[in-house]
Amino acid sequence: MKNQTVKQDAILTKKKLFECGLRPVGAIGAYAPEGMRKVELGMRPPARRGLRPGGNGEKGMWHPASPSCRLYLRAGSRRGLHPGGNAEMGNAEVGMRNAEFNTSAICHLFSVICSPSSVLRHLFSVLCFPSSVHCPLSSVFRLVKEHQVIPLNKIIIAVKGAGEMASAVAWRLYMSNFRKILMLETDYPLAVRREVSFCEAVHEGEKEVEKVRAVRVEKPDEINPCWQKNEIAVVVDPQWQTIKALKPEVIVDAVLAKKNLGTHVNEAPLVIGLGPGFYAGKDVHLVIETNRGHNLGVIITSGEAEPNTGTPGAIGGFTEERVLRAPGAGKFQSVRNIGDCVNKNEILGSVAGIEVRARIAGVLRGLIRPNSQVTQGLKIGDIDPRGEVSYCFTISDKARAIGGSVLEAILRSYNCA
Repeated sequence: MKNQTVKQDAILTKKKLFECGLRPVGAIGAYAPEGMRKVELGMRPPARRGLRPGGNGEKGMWHPASPSCRLYLRAGSRRGLHPGGNAEMGNAEVGMRNAEFNTSAICHLFSVICSPSSVLRHLFSVLCFPSSVHCPLSSVFRLVKEHQVIPLNKIIIAVKGAGEMASAVAWRLYMSNFRKILMLETDYPLAVRREVSFCEAVHEGEKEVEKVRAVRVEKPDEINPCWQKNEIAVVVDPQWQTIKALKPEVIVDAVLAKKNLGTHVNEAPLVIGLGPGFYAGKDVHLVIETNRGHNLGVIITSGEAEPNTGTPGAIGGFTEERVLRAPGAGKFQSVRNIGDCVNKNEILGSVAGIEVRARIAGVLRGLIRPNSQVTQGLKIGDIDPRGEVSYCFTISDKARAIGGSVLEAILRSYNCA
């Protein structure tokens, strides 16, 4: 009698699976949406009575068949199903992304799980009160959209800012074959290291940094054609409105304002902040240390970066002396160009008639655009005492390290084992 009851339950369970659009994918007990390969998304019947990450072909997960449902499996977010890095059932979470996980999808999800358990209670609490549950970052990250597994290099990455550090981040990601990169800038950026900053595209229409080309786009519908040409898209959008329409998988705040200008953890499945002003686990998912020294490039999973010291990092033994600052408010006029060798006390330009002089000898590595409106004390130039002209036109060691850390942070979250 017991065996007959078990058999009947198994038949009913299988029927439920087929009603939800799930089909066997080859392995015993493995189900997936019709047409989906097992290697893309592993499914198990509810005999396990819980959700498991589908990373190794044995442990699967339930995925509703509703085409309107998007499941985001990633670390540190409440937008999808999150394995906790082990076989514990209580570490799975379910969340919503922009209301696309609707009630129909929820019904599908619960219909394929047979018996109530602590897992169901946990899932229900997350669905109803997502802010009450905290999940630490995990190294497992799987992203599914409309029953399609997105290749890692096809995710959309939005970078706030297009100055020196932001450009180094975009360059590193591009060279790692991430080609859907969007950079958001102000209408008049004041980058000092203009020869290695994609924000110059705002003024010139395009900019190339170490053989990577960025192009200014005027409208959202110009972004995809730009990507199809293997170019980085730069848009003037200081309010970051394009992000709402584009829905990127990753956002990197690389403005380096030393404070948070409005970035929040719910803007994307993965949000990364550079430098001080962000708190990992609250404002953003991860923070990258930007202060020169032993910890440069460290990925912070909980807490903040080192506070701003107000003193530039030492290069060739010089710190503040190598930086050019506006002596007053007004328009900056220059008489020298980036890459020029200059001597100590040499006149390099002026602001509102007040001379700007070099305090050390070296190569003029950076200089803001002529006729830029500046405020007193603003950084307007940078002299490299090492005297190597090529450094003016290549990414710095610091920027390259930070770009590498952002790449690592994305791979930590997205690159499933």
